[in-house]
Amino acid sequence: MPIYQLRIYGVGLLVNAKSISSHKSKFWVDKTTNELTRYVFNGDEDFDEFNVPAEAKFEGLLAEEEQDLDIFWSHDSPLSQNKIQQIYGPKLDSIERIECVDISNEERLLWFEEKPILEKYLSPKDPDEDVSAYLDISDDNLLIFESEKGCWVYECKSKIQKPPKNSTELRVLQTNCSFGSDIDSIIDGVCVGFVTFGHFFELADADTDTLGTYATIHTENN
Repeated sequence: MPIYQLRIYGVGLLVNAKSISSHKSKFWVDKTTNELTRYVFNGDEDFDEFNVPAEAKFEGLLAEEEQDLDIFWSHDSPLSQNKIQQIYGPKLDSIERIECVDISNEERLLWFEEKPILEKYLSPKDPDEDVSAYLDISDDNLLIFESEKGCWVYECKSKIQKPPKNSTELRVLQTNCSFGSDIDSIIDGVCVGFVTFGHFFELADADTDTLGTYATIHTENN
């Protein structure tokens, strides 16, 4: 059985989104973005600018012990049983190249396009509605962004008889969240999957370099 991959090159985003306690939120929301970002990415041991109370500490780098926010599909569709594991991928408006590869046949390159124009995945029940992925929001949230550049690899796990012939036969599942305009302008438009002929290409691998990092607190009371 042929196995097809889409390899997408460009600039994108990795998002770690966590639900945190109100104690941690109240402490860190008053600190600068640079202080929070440095603490999150370097940990408590190397942070000596001020004392962090025990109830405000994050365990591990990137607050790894905090609860991840769930990711949902905005609309039910024949594909929405596929679980989106994380928000990681190229930004839709920053894709530089797309390749379609048959990896079951010596990784044969089937076609490629530079700077493709990709359409969004629409709801089969309501073609006027985009289907997107969004992060659930808790009362207090820690959002960690890593800007990335490189290649994201999407693979179809189901049996597919033929690959898309070009980018016009692809539809994009992208992020569309509801934190607020400042945060949503960063987090929206990340490609988390691709659809063709009723089949879903999900993120399988990536080879990217980090361009920059950023962490912020979002509270639903604001």
